[in-house]
Amino acid sequence: MHNYYIPPAGTSSPWWPSWSPDGKWLVFSQQGSIWKMPAIENGIEYAKKIHQEETLYRTRPDVSPDGKRFIYSSHLGGQFSNLFVLPTDGGEPYKMTFGEWDHFFPRWSPDGEWITYISNRSGLPNLHLLKTYGGTDLQVRIKSLVPKKPMGKVQVKIIDNVGNFCNFCFAF
Repeated sequence: MHNYYIPPAGTSSPWWPSWSPDGKWLVFSQQGSIWKMPAIENGIEYAKKIHQEETLYRTRPDVSPDGKRFIYSSHLGGQFSNLFVLPTDGGEPYKMTFGEWDHFFPRWSPDGEWITYISNRSGLPNLHLLKTYGGTDLQVRIKSLVPKKPMGKVQVKIIDNVGNFCNFCFAF
């Protein structure tokens, strides 16, 4: 188990740290940048800014299983968030997704061959799998949602423009 503490700088707090596979360092976003920090006492004093851009809460960097790169979400000057890969020591980001919809919350598979992420491409947020080499992009389709047990009761009253109403009641 790892514990870390990164003191807030100014009004910004660190977001979504991601550990290196060997546990010796981590990356995180803070103050519109992505940082790399050694996992040592007072490590924040040795933190290195590895990428500067306007990052958001969706950035969520995630280090690859081999520790050589990380993936993160960014709007990078556009309206929609896309996924980018960057070497863990810095460099130029490589865009992995495209389109006029958002891609966010990326995570590597344990073997580093796939990236899972959320996209609102089809309207509502859905889980996707992206092949790291070749770019195959698959939406994970959920065939049915079945609750383990009823959690409550919802009652909906629908009133039309004439004043007629219909009650619906169902358990969830």
